[in-house]
Amino acid sequence: MNTDRIVAATAALLATPLLLSGCTASPVGDFRSQVAPAVIAADSNIRDTQLSFSTGPAGVGFWLRIYVDDASDDAVARSLVAALDAAYSASPSLPTSIQLDVARAPKPDDVELALGDIPISAAAEAAGLSSYRLNNSIELGSADLEQRYGPWGVEG
Repeated sequence: MNTDRIVAATAALLATPLLLSGCTASPVGDFRSQVAPAVIAADSNIRDTQLSFSTGPAGVGFWLRIYVDDASDDAVARSLVAALDAAYSASPSLPTSIQLDVARAPKPDDVELALGDIPISAAAEAAGLSSYRLNNSIELGSADLEQRYGPWGVEG
């Protein structure tokens, strides 16, 4: 009799995560489906994107690569600002961070996760983002994003 109870309890414990997993949407899937199209639509120089995510108890952070046609400093500066604004606005919840780099379009079939191939120092300075530059990328944490764009989810 006790063996039957143990088997039933064990089966219930093992099945619970599987049953509950269907009750919640994937936060990464929500970010992917909302952020990528918004970023591409934000600036005519942006042709495509690549997103990579990190998740944890604090939420979802992401690395965003934008693929651009015009690699001039002025065009990249406009694309950086447009991409960050769109990514932040389109996020389904406050991102823990956004890291952004830039590469030349078209997007390759096999994306290398190294930093983008377009130097962004001058563009970051022109865009007012030089204090967020990390190597050849821009990185803003949630506090930086809220300071720059205002509280997440509140229309400005």
